Amino acid sequence: MLKKEINYKFHERMLEIHQKGIRDNNLTPSNDEFVIEEGICIAIGNDADIVIETAAKDFSDYLITSMGVASMVSYKSDIKGAINVKVADSSVDMTDADSRKGFRIDTDADGITIYGFDARGCAQGLYYLEKRMTVRKAPFIAFGIVKKKPLFSPQMVHSGYGLDNYPNEHLAQIAHDGRDAILLFVKEFNLTPYGFLDFNELIYRAAKYGIDVYAYSYIKNTMHPEDPGGYEYYDATYGKLFKNCPGFKGVILVESGLCFPSKDPKALKGTGIVADYSQIPAGQVTPAGYPCCDMTVFLNCIKDVIRKYREDAELVVWSYTAQRNSEEVRHQWISQIPKDATVLMTYDKNAHYTTKAGIKTYSRDYTLSYSEPSEKMLSDIKFAHENGYKIYAMTNTGGLTWDMGVMPYQPGAQLWMKRYERLKDLAENYGLSGLMESHHYGFYPSMISKLSNEIYRDVKADTEELFEDVLKHEFGETDLKKLKEALQYMSDSNECYTASGLDECSTLRIGAAYPFNIKLELKPPTPSYAHFGNRIVAARFDTEKGWQMQHRLFGEEMPDEVISWEKALEYARKGVEILESIENPNENLERLILLCKYIVCQCVSSINIKKWYLKKMELDHSKKDRALELVSEMREIMREEIKNAEAAIECTDYDSRLGWEPSMEYIADSDHLRWKIAQVKYVMENELEEYVKVANNED
Repeated sequence: MLKKEINYKFHERMLEIHQKGIRDNNLTPSNDEFVIEEGICIAIGNDADIVIETAAKDFSDYLITSMGVASMVSYKSDIKGAINVKVADSSVDMTDADSRKGFRIDTDADGITIYGFDARGCAQGLYYLEKRMTVRKAPFIAFGIVKKKPLFSPQMVHSGYGLDNYPNEHLAQIAHDGRDAILLFVKEFNLTPYGFLDFNELIYRAAKYGIDVYAYSYIKNTMHPEDPGGYEYYDATYGKLFKNCPGFKGVILVESGLCFPSKDPKALKGTGIVADYSQIPAGQVTPAGYPCCDMTVFLNCIKDVIRKYREDAELVVWSYTAQRNSEEVRHQWISQIPKDATVLMTYDKNAHYTTKAGIKTYSRDYTLSYSEPSEKMLSDIKFAHENGYKIYAMTNTGGLTWDMGVMPYQPGAQLWMKRYERLKDLAENYGLSGLMESHHYGFYPSMISKLSNEIYRDVKADTEELFEDVLKHEFGETDLKKLKEALQYMSDSNECYTASGLDECSTLRIGAAYPFNIKLELKPPTPSYAHFGNRIVAARFDTEKGWQMQHRLFGEEMPDEVISWEKALEYARKGVEILESIENPNENLERLILLCKYIVCQCVSSINIKKWYLKKMELDHSKKDRALELVSEMREIMREEIKNAEAAIECTDYDSRLGWEPSMEYIADSDHLRWKIAQVKYVMENELEEYVKVANNED
């Protein structure tokens, strides 16, 4: 039974790498299983590097913590009856395990041998044994040979513990779930949006877990590379970063990182994303989205200064802003990227699609509601592949998109699996080789991150079998049929979401904490130290505020969206009902139920805010009798919304991860939901009352 949690209590859970007491001592091994017994040796050899050594010690901790088996790590090799770990030499058949992080495990009566394609493969082999024992609930490993290799590398994630905050335990979790790269927001050397950070210390610690570090650039580009002193300027920014931190694997440029004082007549004269609209018309575009004539010069300059200090440093250029343009402009923009750089493109940005409820809609950027790549992404990846570029994609497959800004992950497993299958196609047909799997909402270890890891590294396996295996790992011997049925309903619910800019910056961003503003542009308060805080939340649900990237007339779109969200709510409620019928849930399942209930609240808010706003728009142009009716109808919706926020509090009280996001910090937890209730009551009792007074000609 879950207990109430204070804020940030989820950190304590995230610092627990291995769950205690998993072993079922009533189980006995079969004749074709090797038993890992008390005192077993984990032999890593005298030349084992820090990655293998760290993973071996982690495995030893797993054995004692989860299985109650004491072990020792030895620097000897080839010990009979031991778990031997080594990087494979040419004598070992590594077919189907022959890539970065690939591994082969041989198990028989004489022991277990893990052959890694590299040191990271050795570590992944040990993590795989942990999973097998967790599912088996005993330290028994079946005889035979297992071979696996990942489809993608790198697999980049942001921290889900706190923005740019990577304690060792979180690094270990990231590595256990197969990810091999982390992202760090960089303003300048040793400076992040949160302040000072010893970059080299993080790079060193991450390397122990087989994890690379990429600099996600917030560096300002205020000079043109060809101006006098231009090269020296970039050598003193990007160059300085790699000179002092040669352990950085590469740098990622997007939006502001791609803005520079271009000499192209069409380009913005400043270095921002948004033009100065004081002149009419502005008619200028940002280099982040327009193929400026000198963009290649700019990118080559950065590439040259970072590779002066690390020859293999990777320049990753993200086409996020450019992706909204026509095909001709997008392809011309990609052509400006140096051929020895990497193109990163967004999987689901600017997709036109039909929801499961039959409603035509549009994705602004990150959503799971549409499992296919957008048509623009397909066009761009084909073009980039044909022109010889190395290609990565922003896929959010760490488990979360902007469909749920203040939740740890999206539980629609079957919908995620559709995306995994399409990514396998993109890898096979267009050379997709690496992924960015989260943005600043961060990576949270979950059944979804584990499921993607299994499918990515075993592309020939039956995905349903992998799915059931992950469910057993996370939820134990529960009613798998009911669990899968519930997750299918959660998938169906998510497939009904609309994901316009207005949706993403309102109820999808902060759920039931989103305010119902008429006059005052109130936002849930956030702490001064939050990176974005409430700045990425639309103050009013209002198409005039520029958050809406429309694809249909507003009067046609909004009523249809209500229909789609009502269907989403129906599916989500059914999912919760099934989950609650499962007997003897473990803690993971209890938290899944809370998450799904919180999602129900988000669906209710998404419906209520749209209905309320449609009435508000009508209210502003209505005569007395209809105006009074509308006020009454709006108040009824708001009373429902207060009940909905109270229901959300019943979730956030028991899971401190709900209502929090790394860049916003707490914005939809119990306290902020109470703020929302007070805000709604204020509007009901004051702002709406003004309409009543005017309609009744009261002073």
